Amino acid sequence: CALPIYIEQFGLIPEFISRLPIITILDEMTIDMLKDIMTKPKKNLISQYQELLHLDGLDISFNESAINEIARIVCNKNRGARGLRYEMDRMLEPVMFSAPKYPQGTTFQITYDTTINHWEMITNNKSTNEKPYSKYQAI
Repeated sequence: CALPIYIEQFGLIPEFISRLPIITILDEMTIDMLKDIMTKPKKNLISQYQELLHLDGLDISFNESAINEIARIVCNKNRGARGLRYEMDRMLEPVMFSAPKYPQGTTFQITYDTTINHWEMITNNKSTNEKPYSKYQAI
């Protein structure tokens, strides 16, 4: 670890040293930490996605096992808190972009099975003849 005093002793002037980025080592995030980020803050990730889909008249809910699996995936990839948004965006992107195709009031239930089975979902909404996006389950 290099402290500013060491860099100054090496011969750099303090004005230049103050412009160097500060790098620090943080502890890795645990699955429990990632789950807390997804659920506990007032504007947590899950409520953000619920509100986003609610604008199109759709509902989405995540059960505890799905939240655990998403956190485990992000933790295994060592992506941290920013990785949560990336993974959820990646997984929900097709639903978000095809949201206008679904009737108002459609509910998406995200479970452990849907997370590990590449988010394959089945619809029970009989009001449309059109099949939903093949990766998502609307109930």
